[in-house]
Amino acid sequence: MTKKSVEIKVATAQDCMAVATLFDKYRQFYQQQSDLNSAMQFIDARISRCDSVILLASDASGAVGILQVYPTFSSISMANVWLINDLYVCESARGQGIAKRLINTCIELATVQQVKLLRISTEFSNTAASTLYEQIGFEKDTRFQHYNFFIKG
Repeated sequence: MTKKSVEIKVATAQDCMAVATLFDKYRQFYQQQSDLNSAMQFIDARISRCDSVILLASDASGAVGILQVYPTFSSISMANVWLINDLYVCESARGQGIAKRLINTCIELATVQQVKLLRISTEFSNTAASTLYEQIGFEKDTRFQHYNFFIKG
């Protein structure tokens, strides 16, 4: 497989459809029903409200990857924290280092923004992602247990 030239940029309102299409595929990867219209509305809201940063990777064929990060805070360290919530690369573009480039671009942006901590998670079964995160330098959290409470309705 030959590596293609890939550009990574911060997505804007003009990129909503490309991002939403990849976001819909990302959700399908996690066994969610395809819903491009809702994905478009969700991504449009994130971009227009500036409540996330979305990185978009594109090559000559079009959009091939996304990374969405949400800014938050750590009360304990009184610092900015970013949560990398969504990372997806099209199946046809995998194996080219695009996910790594998206994460490294996010790290560069976080450094400029004086973010103290980046968080990322994946399913226990996603060993490819876990391996990549550890290669980049992410460390497993062995201090805190994380819990979820799902609101019904």
